[in-house]
Amino acid sequence: MDKLVYRFKRHSNIGMRLLECPECKEILERQDIEDFTNCPYCLKDLPYNYELEDYLLDPLVEMWQAQEQSRDELMDETPEFTANLVI
Repeated sequence: MDKLVYRFKRHSNIGMRLLECPECKEILERQDIEDFTNCPYCLKDLPYNYELEDYLLDPLVEMWQAQEQSRDELMDETPEFTANLVI
């Protein structure tokens, strides 16, 4: 059995990655596959692997990065805040 490799396309207008179904080549959004393990168009089984997990976690990781960047900027701008920060 061949290992399934997922293909992703970056949407130029919104800057996010979209998954291409390996069987029917339809473009799948995260909402299409978050709760189901099949393509909603052709019902191809989409086995869970690290590529699919990264794709599903992208929005969460981006949010964490934005929060961390804001926190770092706040700490750089207010040195008195960092003196009282307990880590």
